[in-house]
Amino acid sequence: MSRRIKNGISEKALNHFFREIKKQEIDLHSMEIWRQGECVFSTYGYPFTKETMHRMYSSGKMLVALAVMKAVEEKKVFLDDKVISYFSGQLPEDLDEKYQELTVYHMLCMNTGHDHDTMREMRSDSDWIHGFFKQKLKFMPGELFFYNNGAPYILTQVVKKAVHMDYMDYLEQKFFNEMDIKTAAVRTPQGDTDPSGVSIRMGDFPKLARFLLNKGEWEDRSLLDPRLAEMMGQYHVSSIQLEKVKNAALDTKYGYGFFLWRNSVGGYRLDGGRGQFGIVLPDLDMTVSFMSFEEDQGLIPEMFWRIVYPFLWKESAPASEKVDGFLGNGYEALPDWGRTYDDVTEIDGCTYVLEENEMGMEEIRFDIREEEIRFSGVQNKKTFCFKAGLRNSCCVNDSFPNMPEYNWFMDYIPGNQDDRYYIRGEFYRSEDFAAKREIRIFVRNMQQAHYWVWNFRIADGGIRIEVDHGSWYCVRNRGRLELLPHIPEPVMIYGSRKR
Repeated sequence: MSRRIKNGISEKALNHFFREIKKQEIDLHSMEIWRQGECVFSTYGYPFTKETMHRMYSSGKMLVALAVMKAVEEKKVFLDDKVISYFSGQLPEDLDEKYQELTVYHMLCMNTGHDHDTMREMRSDSDWIHGFFKQKLKFMPGELFFYNNGAPYILTQVVKKAVHMDYMDYLEQKFFNEMDIKTAAVRTPQGDTDPSGVSIRMGDFPKLARFLLNKGEWEDRSLLDPRLAEMMGQYHVSSIQLEKVKNAALDTKYGYGFFLWRNSVGGYRLDGGRGQFGIVLPDLDMTVSFMSFEEDQGLIPEMFWRIVYPFLWKESAPASEKVDGFLGNGYEALPDWGRTYDDVTEIDGCTYVLEENEMGMEEIRFDIREEEIRFSGVQNKKTFCFKAGLRNSCCVNDSFPNMPEYNWFMDYIPGNQDDRYYIRGEFYRSEDFAAKREIRIFVRNMQQAHYWVWNFRIADGGIRIEVDHGSWYCVRNRGRLELLPHIPEPVMIYGSRKR
């Protein structure tokens, strides 16, 4: 009997889940399920492994809350402490009087009294503490939930003042060494850990949800008072925000704990941008963890609730729920692109001269081999070459043409040493009448959270190259979301065949 069936999970449902992942081209990097103290399922899609460092985004807020709760256990911080009491001499002279009532508890619950996210203004100030507190409060602390990325940073400074060390050093001393967790992070201008820029080893991410499920215990050793661990995921406040908050996912409306969201089906979760989830389901004695690159923030949990959650049994699942050839085995975090077209006219051995463009691409040549496409050309007067794997193979390249500038703050992954490019491609007769042939490549660099998709559309001696940021590619293909402001539009490059 498989561990999945034994632990009450339908393999048919999981198979269906992975079919949908591939069908919708969701960039899922890993998934791990634990139930009844056993690892029921684990996959890390190539090129990702358990050792790969991965950006946590806002799921890393849980680490700030964990540091606060440990300081509470040690009686170095109290939930009803007034936050400004920690920052004597660092506050604006015209401090809004409402801050007098702001407590550590309010901060953990995102009930600060702001009606906007303070992060941008905070970071534009040379002193982030001053930058946070100079912003006026619309409401009294405790009156309204509003998701506020400035709050975690201020709490890291509360912890630092209380325990006399950076909060990540404190976590390493109190938890990470015992749990064998490895992290990396970018630093603020003041030299502290930036809680919005933390990476974690992918195999360690599921440990955080399991730690919470086990009420602060790790391998029979209590690392945090169980009452405090439970408190972190409990419902503390409503999470209904102001109407101006757009694209709110279904699971953002069921309450909030201490930097943890409540689930629509019960339980709670670590929740980070672009699909980082550590789902804790105490009633089912179960955790489910995902790491991904997915702009549609609610999509992966919604799919799991709809496809897998209804097929969980208290005891063993029926034998009829087992499948042969389980799709989760051998999963790759690359698209299933296998189309190749026999007619290579206007592709193989052809060079295209490109019009002036923002990327400085001057010309490009294609050479078709059995298992790969070879690309070569000139960019900014320098030659380049790279290869893309065909028929669902992947080529690993040491270099790649210079790309459009990306959002370093959103996309950089601290701690990854692998700077290579993983590329998969295909070519085919396009269904679009305007393009007779199309080449498409998927490009991933492990030091950036996003990926790129290049489309080469070729017809009648002309070429149009579309360089898509992964976010644009996903949103455009599915049409579920309005385009978000940080997503760059595709770069368009035009050219003609060299005679």
